[in-house]
Parts: sequence; structure tokens; C-alpha cells
Amino acid sequence: MGVRGLTGYIVRNAQNRGVTQHRLANCRLVIDAANFVHFLYNFTYDYGGEYDLYADRLQRLFDKFQRCGIQPLFVFDGAKDWKGGKIRQQLRRMADRAASCKQLLETGRPDPRNRLLPILTYDVFGQAAVDRGFPVATVLTGDADEQVRAI
Repeated sequence: MGVRGLTGYIVRNAQNRGVTQHRLANCRLVIDAANFVHFLYNFTYDYGGEYDLYADRLQRLFDKFQRCGIQPLFVFDGAKDWKGGKIRQQLRRMADRAASCKQLLETGRPDPRNRLLPILTYDVFGQAAVDRGFPVATVLTGDADEQVRAI
């Protein structure tokens, strides 16, 4: 799920294209969980991950959701569908992540174009969401795009 570069495009072109900002309140909101996790984690990789800082950031954001009456549903993609039309894209992403891992091991710095997350980042996110009573779902196989559209 997600469109690579969309956020940057919107930020760069919002004023010129007539994009208006909306304030959400008292609504349900379906969120691409994997992109959300990546977007919110921008800490160092020191000591295996800055989980306390990440958990604090999540708690502050979840507080805002609750104050605004936003009821999020976080949806994760399922297992890879190796029969689908995205196999080339999936293989390219896996190769990019492997190259980023290699660079991180060799230099101590991850490739900024292909961010890696510390291993427990998804667990911290899931626990923070469940602690707040926010539902977290994972589709059985493949991208969650179709299921999200159906919701």
C-alpha cells in the first residue's frame, strides 16, 4: 500500500494546486499501518532502537486522536502474494532492504533512501494501539488495498 513520494509531492505543490487542509474530528479513519509506522519512526538506530521515544510519540499522537474523536483502524498488509502482479516490485524492495542492511553493517549508517526499522518497532506500535483500544488488523495475504477500499 502507499504511493512512494506522494507526501513530498503534496507538501511541495499544495499551495500551487489548491489543496486545502482539513481538520478531522469525530470520525472513523482507516490507516495504512505499515506506512504509518515508517512515517512516525525517525529516530537513530543506537542501542538497537529508540523504543521509549517511539512509544512516547505514539502515545502523544493517540492522545490527539482520542481528543478529536478519531477512531482509527490500522490495517497491515498480509503475507506476500507471490502469484500477484507485484512480484517484481516485491523482489526489488527485498533487494533494496538487503543492500541497506549491508550498508548499515559496514558503515553503521542506514541508507536514507530505504529506511530500515529496528526489529521491535512494529511490536511497540501494535502494543501502543491495543493499549488504547484501537483495532489493528492484518489481511491474510497480499496488499490490504482491496480490503481497505471495501471498508
